[in-house]
Amino acid sequence: MTNKADQPADPDQLRQLCGLQFLVALFALAQIGTSFKLWLPQSVFPQVPLISGFVWPNTVAWILMGLMVLGLLGQLMDSLRGDPSKRFSLLFLLAAGSLLLEDQHRWQPWMIQYIWISLLILIGPPRRTLTLVIILTTSLYVYSAISKANLMFLEQHGQVILSGLFRSLSLELNRFPETIQRVMIATFPMGECFIAVGLLIPRTRRLAACLAMLMHGLLILTFSSRGLNHEWSVMLWNSFFLLQAFWLWCLPKQVVLKKNETSKSSQRRFDYALICVGLFLWSFPLLRLTGHLDQWLGWSLYSPRAVVVRVLLAKPPTQISEDFPPFTSDPYRWIEGDAGPLVFVSDRWSISQLHVPLNPEPRLEVAVAWALCEKYNCWSDLSVVVEQRNLMSPTDRQAEQFTAQAELEELRQRFLLPTQPNHRFFENNGQNQ
Repeated sequence: MTNKADQPADPDQLRQLCGLQFLVALFALAQIGTSFKLWLPQSVFPQVPLISGFVWPNTVAWILMGLMVLGLLGQLMDSLRGDPSKRFSLLFLLAAGSLLLEDQHRWQPWMIQYIWISLLILIGPPRRTLTLVIILTTSLYVYSAISKANLMFLEQHGQVILSGLFRSLSLELNRFPETIQRVMIATFPMGECFIAVGLLIPRTRRLAACLAMLMHGLLILTFSSRGLNHEWSVMLWNSFFLLQAFWLWCLPKQVVLKKNETSKSSQRRFDYALICVGLFLWSFPLLRLTGHLDQWLGWSLYSPRAVVVRVLLAKPPTQISEDFPPFTSDPYRWIEGDAGPLVFVSDRWSISQLHVPLNPEPRLEVAVAWALCEKYNCWSDLSVVVEQRNLMSPTDRQAEQFTAQAELEELRQRFLLPTQPNHRFFENNGQNQ
């Protein structure tokens, strides 16, 4: 399955690549399993397609789901046999890509990373793939750190993460002065930068891998039931990072491809291809800064958002419709006292139904609000507030409020990608709520 120009492949590199593909397949299966409703033709939460109005027939959607799982199982079996699987990587990519077309909510960051790695395995020989994985991983850490380099993370989001970590360790955060707490929060993005730089330098790669293992181990504690009690998919993704660092850069020695294994012309072609793909992996998240890329796709992870959308209800949902989602008071939060308005927390709704957080993009929140109004005819009882935030000045905020169908339609037109859910959610009669 390896490129002829790269034979004979180094046994250690093959072993590393097989282990990486095994981890990708194993954790992708586990995370799809913990959020299986998200990947099925479900009707309990709005599905917003990448192409307006697009939806797979239910039979086709089930077949694509089966092919995606089959591709992952094939990667799992081939990697155990010591042969990195390109055919099953291609099958996984085609099936997963087809399912992503149907629902933007499926663009979970862990799925995007597994797609990237499977694509890199498909591109070429082990040496090039392993180098590109380093480039991909370091870009993830760098852009994640950049997204946290602001006062809002220091004062708000970072505070939540730090409190969750201390809670998981049964420690009292309040015992530390505020200055010390801020220093500890600042170590989050700084640690990501140190890990990224360390991975790029062969001599410090093992040390960086050990630091990455420590960081993700602490994050697992932070998001566990002892800390912030997040969904299993979050812990599984951090576990993948931990084991990837151990397997690729901590456990084995770094093996350099021998000069006599490829001709100079073949080696030159490989290096040109590696440089092109590497530059793309590094520059792709820059589109996030221009507003043309989602926060998760730009590796802005666990970081604050410059634009926040809130869905407000003028009266309790029980007075709007008996089927209005859902459940108990957990998905709602009163503001301005018990008189209202009431904030509908879409993220909690997503977690309760699909066991994954909602993609933190304004258009997805707007799509949820539109779906609720269209299904439950609550145009006069629901409004959307779009809040622009200055990340370097948390108190500097500007808000616009949109009410009634005409105003919400005007808001939807601001987004390049569709905000109209497909027909499945509207066909649901409430029995699945």
